[in-house]
Parts: sequence; structure tokens; C-alpha cells
Amino acid sequence: MQEACRQLDKTATAGYLETDLAINVSFYESLGFQTLRTQKVLGVPNGFMNRPVASSCS
Repeated sequence: MQEACRQLDKTATAGYLETDLAINVSFYESLGFQTLRTQKVLGVPNGFMNRPVASSCS
């Protein structure tokens, strides 16, 4: 995941992902992602997250 963040930084690109595991949210936040919204998908809560351009990768 850190390599993916480095590539996002290198190309000045925002990153987007979704997760259906609440435990993953803090991990992705540590890499600069922010939760945009949560929504149920097939009855399962999902977090939709983005990582703005130029966030630092830990």
C-alpha cells in the first residue's frame, strides 16, 4: 500500500478506495485517506475514501 501511495505522490494523483471493514479505516487514514461517505452495499456498510494529491505516505 505504501508503494501505491508513493506512485500517487510521484504522479500527483488522488487515490480512491472503498472498504467494508471498519478496522481498515484507521489503516487507510494513516496513509492519508479520508472518508468521503459511508453507504450500505448489499446490506453491508462500506466506507468510500479518497487520498488527496500530495498527502504524505507514512
